[in-house]
Amino acid sequence: MPQIFSLASDMQNPRV
Repeated sequence: MPQIFSLASDMQNPRV
C-alpha cells in the first residue's frame, strides 16, 4: 500500500 494511504488510514484508525 502507498504511504499516502497509510497516512489516511492512520487518521481514521489511530494506533495508540
